[in-house]
Amino acid sequence: DDQHDAYLTGRMLMSAAYMSLGQDARGLEIALEAYGALGDAHPTVRAELLVTLAVGHYRKGEHVRAQRLLDTVPQDADIVYVRALEYSGWLAWARGDYNGSVDRFRDALCRIDACAHYDRFIEAKCVFGLAFLAAELPRLDLWSEVGQRVERFDWSVSGVATWRYWIAGLASLITELRGDLDGSTAWAATAEEIAPDRSARIGAWCRLAARFGRYGEPSAHAYFVSKARAAYEALPRDARHEEQRSLPLVIAEEIVNGESPDDAGALLTYFAEAIVPTMLERSEGRRAEAFYASILGQYEERRGNRARAREAYLRAFDAFRSVGFLRRAAIVAYRLSVLTGDGQYEAFVADALRDASPAYWVKARIAKGRIEARLTTRQLEVLRLVAEGRSNKEIAAARGVAYHTARNTVSQILNLLGVESRTELAGVAAARGLLRPAK
Repeated sequence: DDQHDAYLTGRMLMSAAYMSLGQDARGLEIALEAYGALGDAHPTVRAELLVTLAVGHYRKGEHVRAQRLLDTVPQDADIVYVRALEYSGWLAWARGDYNGSVDRFRDALCRIDACAHYDRFIEAKCVFGLAFLAAELPRLDLWSEVGQRVERFDWSVSGVATWRYWIAGLASLITELRGDLDGSTAWAATAEEIAPDRSARIGAWCRLAARFGRYGEPSAHAYFVSKARAAYEALPRDARHEEQRSLPLVIAEEIVNGESPDDAGALLTYFAEAIVPTMLERSEGRRAEAFYASILGQYEERRGNRARAREAYLRAFDAFRSVGFLRRAAIVAYRLSVLTGDGQYEAFVADALRDASPAYWVKARIAKGRIEARLTTRQLEVLRLVAEGRSNKEIAAARGVAYHTARNTVSQILNLLGVESRTELAGVAAARGLLRPAK
């Protein structure tokens, strides 16, 4: 009856409250008690309780049991079934089955549109999941769907600010991978503008620093790093990793890529000693260790410790590759290729980032190294003139050569860089750092 259903609903809410406080065992215990008293409860209440139980087992790391419960939620349970699909996506994620995770998130989003009831948090979390996987796998084919969802979602409603912030940061990464650097900057600026707390704003500044720093704009990089460092130092010591545990690493990475890499040492030590031990038993523990090792490698390399850098990079590369985060693995592989000269790492980058734009900084730097070895001094000088917007006639006059010689040289450069137009040539050359005057 209604009274019994109300009692079960109250127990489910209490169970969820305990889980949100981190008291997962007590939350699961309450859910199990409610399940034992299920009786002839309404089908929707029954379905909700199955999902609540599954969440409890999921939070305890009992993934097989959680999935079995989710599989019993009937498809006619409307929004409750969509919630079951969402958690099935997170379970697939926890198992490293990212393609399965993508399928479940997409299925949830497809079904939510036809539900009689609506839950904005489910939609926001599924969009976040797809955005994260699009950036890290990387699966750039997902961006069209993610972008459309983000565009039409009502972000003015309460409770979704944090999800919007994270999605904006991921959108900045995805658009950068796609070669849309202006779009990447715009998304990072959006993340800065809507950051829900101080830690989030620091993270957005680091994203902006990375966007500018990897593409040869050191002044902008230094500006955002200084803002991030000052704001981080102003945080109370006990609040420095409450919202974003990886924040010290995010800041350290940008410091390492700046003019004073030694300043990152204290942050790396703090993360290793104070934060990593609290994450080892969590699903993100291995990813955190890999992220730490990748930045430690950069730190040691900048300090001239090549052997230590190689050791750290190898740890990070193996870990990122094993969990399927190929974007990060490719970045480390690029650094290993530069450090060791081993062609296998460059081949890994080519495969892992095969769908990324040639303008993406990792691919651009590898291509720059190859092309610089093939372009003559004369061709580099002509390339800079093309980038300035000079016509073949103007190039011929500036170089003191015949018109057809200038025209043929431009054609040779187009072929070498694998582009079809002068406009595309200028953009790719700028991204690869080929327009800087020879030293």
